[in-house]
Amino acid sequence: MATSPDTPRVRRIVVAIDASPASRAAAEAAARLAAEARAEIEGVFIEDENLARFAALPFTRVVGALSGLSRDFGSAELRRTQRLQVARARAVLAEVAGSRVSWRFRIARGPLARELMLAAGGADLISLGFTAGARPRGAGSLARRAVREAPGPVLLLRTPLGPGAPVVVWLDGGDGDARALDYGLWLARAHGGALTVLIGPADEDTRRRIEVAAGRRLRAAGLASRIRHLEGDPESARRAALAAAHGGILVAGAALGGDSRVEALIKGCACSLLLMR
Repeated sequence: MATSPDTPRVRRIVVAIDASPASRAAAEAAARLAAEARAEIEGVFIEDENLARFAALPFTRVVGALSGLSRDFGSAELRRTQRLQVARARAVLAEVAGSRVSWRFRIARGPLARELMLAAGGADLISLGFTAGARPRGAGSLARRAVREAPGPVLLLRTPLGPGAPVVVWLDGGDGDARALDYGLWLARAHGGALTVLIGPADEDTRRRIEVAAGRRLRAAGLASRIRHLEGDPESARRAALAAAHGGILVAGAALGGDSRVEALIKGCACSLLLMR
């Protein structure tokens, strides 16, 4: 399959993968994007060394989420559990990639965030699943560090992106606008969805300049799209952007996803995010 002229030059997509539904959503999105860009997926299963230390303690017990019953949980059981998780994660990656996408799978061991950043070295995109209830020291912490330190854009998947999922791109007149729009077009093509471009609060001349440049690019792409202007202060505009992307994905740069706002975005949005670097 030939790539579109404005498809970003993406050759390697790293997916943090485990046996969770959110991780599967990240792998599915990565596979669709990789097929569009003719890129390779690298799935990384990270064995958390802190969990291994915890399991080695003599008094460690686990409580069943449904049964409420507790039982011993030691290193041997952790190893069995991890072997099952690794097998499931590999099977998920093989399934979503199929025969259309080149992929590889590897296992790393260490602190989650550190190992993810090591795996991301040289990657063009990181795809990471997260859940609405992500705790500060869990997926939310991993997402914050990925956005802060990753060498390229970070895709944060809350739910699977089905066919026709809305794609919303926030433009603010910054240097990253053209790149954000390219990624938005890439997502829209991969998922068959319509594209909405939101122009953030700015003076009239800036808005007009953004609209003219974006309109030219959208017409050349030939995809169903529209352009909207956001009114009000920056915070209300951000809320409007998140609402517009409900159930789909929002592509944004520093104006929406600066380091200090990532945690609030993760907790407060009902959409997936592609945060540009």
